[in-house]
Amino acid sequence: MKAPQKHRKQFAILCSSCLLAAFITIEGCSSGTQPQPRILSTHAMAHRRLSNTVADVSVGIETNGVTMAEVTRALARRSQSLMGYLKQGGADRLTTGQITIEPKIDGSKGSEGRADRIVGYTGTMSVNFRSPADKVSDLLSGALAQGANTLGQVVFTSREEDVDAARKELAVEATQLAMEQAASVATAAGSHIAGIREIDVDPQNATLDYAKEAYSAPKARMMAGLSAAPIATAAGDQDLSIAVNVQVEVAQ
Repeated sequence: MKAPQKHRKQFAILCSSCLLAAFITIEGCSSGTQPQPRILSTHAMAHRRLSNTVADVSVGIETNGVTMAEVTRALARRSQSLMGYLKQGGADRLTTGQITIEPKIDGSKGSEGRADRIVGYTGTMSVNFRSPADKVSDLLSGALAQGANTLGQVVFTSREEDVDAARKELAVEATQLAMEQAASVATAAGSHIAGIREIDVDPQNATLDYAKEAYSAPKARMMAGLSAAPIATAAGDQDLSIAVNVQVEVAQ
């Protein structure tokens, strides 16, 4: 008896809206034994552009003084003004980050002949919040006028609920594309779909590229003029994609 012979046919199609690939493996025995099921594998990817509707913002406060008490009072005054303004302005997810008060050391020898003298203190505090993309420019300018004097970063993104909804729709779209491709390839091979073996949605996770505007935190004195006028921003958009792998059984 001759050993079973395996035959493999491969197909690949590339279109402008998605990537579709299909491979069909036909296994049978030339000796007339019961043939194994023929498996057709297809792959599809669906894309969508999502508008960035919110911005995650980080601002900070920096104060300097001769004594720790002076720095603490300045931090308290600025932080109360800033937090009050942001709450009244409708900022979402308002949180305070790291708060520090550190001594400023003078390494040179003074009149007393000692080095490493404490000559003052520096206090810092960070504040994070989320803002609608169309209001972030005004909120930033207002924050800099109401106590903040350093700007950490601004990241434009989409709301989580919008991303989740888009992922569900893209999964359905990619699955439909993969099944349509499987049916077309099966027909071209003189076969038809007899059953579904496996559907694997987003096997390597969706890709999500977002527009990001990031700023390093400059010194407080460099931020003094920024509160005079709104800071121009552009939210942009991002690309979300979902991949689906499908395996079906085909028969003639």
